Formats: sequence, C-alpha cells, structure tokens
Amino acid sequence: MSFFLRKIPGPLLTCILQLLNQRLITLLDVGASGGIHDRWNLIGSQLLAIGFEPDPGGYRRLTETKSPNRIWLPYALYKDNGEFPLYITRHPSNISMLQPNPSAMNLLDYDLCGLDIVNKLMVDCRTADSISQDMSIPIDAIKVDTQGTELYILQGACQALRSHTFCIESEVEFFQMYQD
Repeated sequence: MSFFLRKIPGPLLTCILQLLNQRLITLLDVGASGGIHDRWNLIGSQLLAIGFEPDPGGYRRLTETKSPNRIWLPYALYKDNGEFPLYITRHPSNISMLQPNPSAMNLLDYDLCGLDIVNKLMVDCRTADSISQDMSIPIDAIKVDTQGTELYILQGACQALRSHTFCIESEVEFFQMYQD
C-alpha cells in the first residue's frame, strides 16, 4: 500500500488517511465484470466495494466468489433510473449501453475488436445518487469503465460528487467507438 500512497499528492493523502482511520471507504465499481482491480484491494478490509454488472453472464461470474466487503448488483448505472438497452457485443469487454459507431467500425477491423452486436437486452438502470440514498452510504470513490457512458453515469452522481466523493477513476476514449 505504501507504493500506492506515495503517488498521491499530500493534501489528498491526508484526507484519505483520515477517512481510513474513521470508517470504510465506499467504492462504486461501475463496469465490474472483471472484479475489483488490485489497486483498490490495497486499501484492504477498510474498502467496501459495490460493483455493478448488468450483463447476466458477467454478474453470475462475480457472484460465484464470495468476498468480505463486496456487494455485486445486477444494475447498470446511468444518468436516470429506468430500463434502457444494453448492447451485447461479441467481445464482452465492448458491451455498452451505446451502439458501436459504424464509422469507427469501418476504419477498424471490427471483427478483431469484437464490436459486432450479438444481442440487445433491456436492463434496469439506477443513478449513483439513488443507490447511495437507498443504501444509506456515502460514495467516496467511483471507478467507471463503461464503454462510452462514463459522463452519463457521473451526471447521475451529482449529489455524491458534491458531498462525499474524493476520487474518480474513469476510462476515457479519444476515438468515438460508440454512437452518442
């Protein structure tokens, strides 16, 4: 853990250490199909990780292994509560609530990328703020890797971002792989 903590600027490190001494750190892991990343496990038993995986196969794999302080939920996080489409692509790491962008697919060999849609599911979506309120927990950190919907998810976390969240880890793409 010391290597991880040495990379954090002083004032933020002080804040993290104060939180670690007081209570569990709550992480929302959005797009958790691979489980909690090892860098978050460095916090140890003081990490409460809540992972979201709307793909039934990915969710089933996550729930097969029981871990303390791990909660897996079969929802997608989004900017609104409701039911929205989830596009299942041939390669599981490309599953998204957005459809692949045909222009991008024409530039790339999409057979290699696995961007072709093999199924479309309607999934239950929640906002991060509604999850925080329903579970009566603050959201300290958010890790979001959702193939293009990261901004939408953060828009559904406005209250948490204003009041509790001290860390956001997000995937960013500089090439429009998905529509919208």
